[in-house]
Amino acid sequence: MKENDQGAAAANEISRTEEMADLTKNLDAQRLEWRIGNYEVGRLIGSGMIGVVAVARHFKTHEVVCLKCMEIEKIIEKGLMRNVQMECEFHYELINEPSIMPLKELLVREKEIIMVLPYISGRDLYGFMRDSESGRLTEE
Repeated sequence: MKENDQGAAAANEISRTEEMADLTKNLDAQRLEWRIGNYEVGRLIGSGMIGVVAVARHFKTHEVVCLKCMEIEKIIEKGLMRNVQMECEFHYELINEPSIMPLKELLVREKEIIMVLPYISGRDLYGFMRDSESGRLTEE
């Protein structure tokens, strides 16, 4: 790769990181067009107080996953560093537990932590529990 190409690639990466931060403010975006690690990022499927979740596809295997992208600055600002650390540890420690989604990959970048998790279509757990009569789940 030529020097100019490397500079352009670095500028594009910075621009894309800034664009990810903007998505937390503008949830109208339906389609993201960039790469994170080995993944082509697709549409935004959720957001929270420290980041966003997007659907993505692995370049080589074409496996569909979700990327939980958390901004380090917001994690620190909200005092959630230990919570994020524990979440990652639980995913690794309970990798063979059928009721826990395995953490496929953990990407730590300068401004964000990205958890690569299996994509499961359908409703989110909170919505499912909220709409159930008891507000609880059974083993079925």
